[in-house]
Amino acid sequence: HYVAGGRIREILTLYLQEHPGLVDRCCSSLGSDVAPSDLFPPAHIVQLRSDLLNLIGSAQGLPTVHGSPPPIKGLQGHLLHQWASWASDPAASAAHWIRDGAPAGVTVDFKLDGILLPVENEEPLGIDQLVCDSDSFTNYSGVEDDPEALEIIQGYIRNGWLAAYDNYDDLAADVGGSPILNKFACIKKTKADGSIKRRIIMDSKKSNVTEASRKSYRAVLPRATDLVTDILSLQATASAPSEIEAFVCDAEDAFWQIPLHASERRFYCAILRHRGGRTQYLSYNRTAQGSRGAPLAWTIIFGLVCRCCLGTLHVPENPGTQRMQVYVDDPAVTLAGPREKRLLSLNWLLLL
Repeated sequence: HYVAGGRIREILTLYLQEHPGLVDRCCSSLGSDVAPSDLFPPAHIVQLRSDLLNLIGSAQGLPTVHGSPPPIKGLQGHLLHQWASWASDPAASAAHWIRDGAPAGVTVDFKLDGILLPVENEEPLGIDQLVCDSDSFTNYSGVEDDPEALEIIQGYIRNGWLAAYDNYDDLAADVGGSPILNKFACIKKTKADGSIKRRIIMDSKKSNVTEASRKSYRAVLPRATDLVTDILSLQATASAPSEIEAFVCDAEDAFWQIPLHASERRFYCAILRHRGGRTQYLSYNRTAQGSRGAPLAWTIIFGLVCRCCLGTLHVPENPGTQRMQVYVDDPAVTLAGPREKRLLSLNWLLLL
């Protein structure tokens, strides 16, 4: 990762040098409502990704990339796979999930031997034991009678994260079998300013899809004390004019970033009954928050992303001055060094 990250860092640094003042504008935008596209025009991002792919391809003896650029938003599966393969990351093949869809552990296994610790003695429920009655199906209260909760779900449909159908037969035909229906729930949390934040999750326990899912592997999250240890270890070796700085990023719409494998979609369906009699039949196109497999898929993909990104921060003349702990979708980064170098490192991360 250090070799690959160092070469990629050169391209990112050149871009920042060609745009004076961008480093300061990026740093001052943190915590504000400034959109990434206000800082990094889409055309620039497309060109940067093309430059990175061509760099990686040249290093591996691959042909120059041509053709239509990938979508601006979302994870870039091809770039991630090429980068991780160049860095010899053991989880590089998982980047194909962004193209092919991630397993959920019902009909498709994760196949992560040598990457995560296995979970022993799993005996999942057979999928032939999964049945549901669409006529008697109901969601949890607080979903269909809450306009704001309904609007959140409609936003998922507009984004393409959920597919919507007018009738049950169309749903069944698209997912390739009898849909297994899961209840929606709306989790409400009151924020410090008194406003209410709503989060929609899917309950796959009631449908027994959880019991039919094979997790097979166990991911271990860092503890809060690991971040404290990172800060203390950097403080112990820092010398003037170096300072220690820590910050946390947030991966937006985390689980929604990863497509769900087509053969798993039958097990992640739902029905939404609106006031006035309209009914929507839904299936997940992305890994479902509330399912057993989604956290594992996210752990593998985002861990891969963060290892690649961390490699770009390793500067040979200042080794060991960067740390990263990843708390699900919140990577906590600790940097040591003079202010201008810390800000440059931050901008490398923002560009990626």
